[in-house]
Amino acid sequence: MTLHYSLSSAVLLTSLLILRSYSLEVNISQAQVPTSDADLLEFQLNLEYLVAEFFFYGATGRGLDAVAPELAQGGPPPIGGKFAILDPYVRDVIFQFALQKLGHFRAIKRTVKGIPRPLLNISKQLFADLMDRAFEQRLDPPFDPYASTLNFLIASFVVSELAPPIYIGFSQELQNATFKRLVTELVAVESSQQAVIRAYLFEHRGFLVEPYEVTVAEFTSRIGELEIRLGNKEIIIEGVVVPRSQGAEGKVSGNVIAGDKDSLPFAKDITLLLKILYGGNGRDPINFFPKGTNGQPSLNMVLHTSFIVVFLTSVVLILLIPRCYCSEINERQGSSPNISEVDLVELPLNLAYLVAEFFLIGATGRGLDAFAPGSAEGGPPPVGGKMANMDPLTKDVSIQYGLIAVGHLRFSCLHLYKHYFSKATKGKYLHKWFLGVASGVQTSNRAYLYERRDSVVPPYKITVAEFTNRISEQGNKLAKTGTKSEGLVVPPSQGAEGKVSSNVIDADKNSLSYQRNPEEILRIIYGSGDERVPGGFYPKGANGRIAKYYLNK
Repeated sequence: MTLHYSLSSAVLLTSLLILRSYSLEVNISQAQVPTSDADLLEFQLNLEYLVAEFFFYGATGRGLDAVAPELAQGGPPPIGGKFAILDPYVRDVIFQFALQKLGHFRAIKRTVKGIPRPLLNISKQLFADLMDRAFEQRLDPPFDPYASTLNFLIASFVVSELAPPIYIGFSQELQNATFKRLVTELVAVESSQQAVIRAYLFEHRGFLVEPYEVTVAEFTSRIGELEIRLGNKEIIIEGVVVPRSQGAEGKVSGNVIAGDKDSLPFAKDITLLLKILYGGNGRDPINFFPKGTNGQPSLNMVLHTSFIVVFLTSVVLILLIPRCYCSEINERQGSSPNISEVDLVELPLNLAYLVAEFFLIGATGRGLDAFAPGSAEGGPPPVGGKMANMDPLTKDVSIQYGLIAVGHLRFSCLHLYKHYFSKATKGKYLHKWFLGVASGVQTSNRAYLYERRDSVVPPYKITVAEFTNRISEQGNKLAKTGTKSEGLVVPPSQGAEGKVSSNVIDADKNSLSYQRNPEEILRIIYGSGDERVPGGFYPKGANGRIAKYYLNK
């Protein structure tokens, strides 16, 4: 059966077969847990509680006390949560996200003692005040996050933007290997949830939010400007549409995945976060946390404020497949070369080139040689790429992803030769920086497909959901290591908390990200099931020392 070079096949084959198979597994050893590590992870539970309660109330009208009261650890119920008026698709997705939070709570609380749920304010009055501040005038009627699908997702845009970069920052501070791995697995799913919300808002960017006659894009921009004011003029959150000069490579205004001039995420620290959560003052709780956050960092504001979240994104492949880099690859079995940190970045560059060429050629008919010839470093042009038959939304987003890839390739290649990564990150922490945008792009593709899961892909009379399931099964078969890729619809026993078959974000039983090692990745991208036998997307094999090692083995 030959697939047409169409929107469906492009998104399915790229984001689900190849790119999502990119992930490098981190082998870790057990160590004594330092108190400071526990403090950092426990502090993050404040945000987990906030997002979980908001999502549960919005989707079901009930919070943690009705679903899993033991996870609140005796903390007070939130103020103002209520059942939101949502369309079926968004209610389905938000409920999935809420259930995933239960797995996160359990995973974290198996590692640290945990903290009681703090008092949370998720009332419509709180969000009305926040939007008044964003627009610098009183909205009439007051903004109600529970009144409509768009309202709820705009409010979700606020709360979902905060957790991923703090997780990445924590990974820089953590000393214990178990904690590091847990945070790495958490951040991929957190970033994925964030990306689904941004993607939906971008798709509806021109819609008017009733009754204000203000577009969705304008709401997100005003929220971003408010966060800049609260954060002392630092860019923290960007809207889904920005001036062209701020977009990827200075060429687009679409901004599904926000980032700096190299398409790398903006830096944040814990002081900045608390200013946002408390409404502008890092010491006086007046916003989401009326009585303050729980955990040690909230009691001692100078603790760990020196770390800045570099929160780097990967070379677009990671950008599309949020998984973990490995710092030690089966060396104890002698099956891999003596891996360096630079080697670990070079392997995903192969996938970055694939993704960049695929999106750029598919969206514009031209590849890296036209957009950024220096990025190819003299490598041969790809075989068979052509402009795809895309709808305007998909073309817009694909151009953004392709241009983001250009920025990542330029940044990565420039600094690899200077061994910048090894020096700046002490080498072994690099893989944790490459998750935010990685998760975002992959999951925004999955969200697009999930919304259309029952659509039939012509001329095959096969649904989108079935395509994703078959592609995931093929990836698992080639990798030979069990289920680490899942389609958009799964048996309920495989869904979040064993309760749903919907599967926008695929993850394990604790809603933590799956991981793959280099051997598995090479087996998949070669299409041979053997890391030593090239083929598929790489007829002559991948480049870099890891790939060459297996080719010469």
